[in-house]
Amino acid sequence: MLKSNGFTLIELMVSITIISILLTITLPNLDHFIVSMRVDNEITSLHRLIFLTRNYAINSGQEVTMCPLDTNNQCNTNWKNSIGVFIDRNKNKALDPGEDEILIRSKDPVKLGDDLIYGKNRDRIIYKPTGQLRGFYNGTLIYCPKNYQSLSRGIVISRSGRSYKTTDSDNNGRNDRNNKEITCTKL
Repeated sequence: MLKSNGFTLIELMVSITIISILLTITLPNLDHFIVSMRVDNEITSLHRLIFLTRNYAINSGQEVTMCPLDTNNQCNTNWKNSIGVFIDRNKNKALDPGEDEILIRSKDPVKLGDDLIYGKNRDRIIYKPTGQLRGFYNGTLIYCPKNYQSLSRGIVISRSGRSYKTTDSDNNGRNDRNNKEITCTKL
């Protein structure tokens, strides 16, 4: 009797078929999982930046600005770009290193194709030394992953200065805050 140390052609074909079926089932779910993790990481990073901005204002006793910065260090409404935290001493909506203004912290732009929205035409978040927002409005930062709008999440910032991550409180697969679903449209 001859002993075989390998696989037969039929065993090999059956194994490849089983592996192909398993990959077909799992790969779409893996992509969904990866996007979901990216959204969670961005929201956590933004939430920490908001905490830092508020705490720096309280500890320094000065107003601290968080805004998206363009190439000239001007605040703008394009929140998906780099975001900076600084003390705007001359209140000109810009980071001016020559005016004794320093960048406290910055955050890299969001992934290409994704979007980050903060209200309609809002170009900055300013915390007062009391820890409250300057101005009379609440706001919601919304992170919108490309081609996965149902995975959008947000951070609600109240006038008191506190911030809250949105959650799926009604278990419908979409994040909401106070029973209002997070959508990727400018408010």
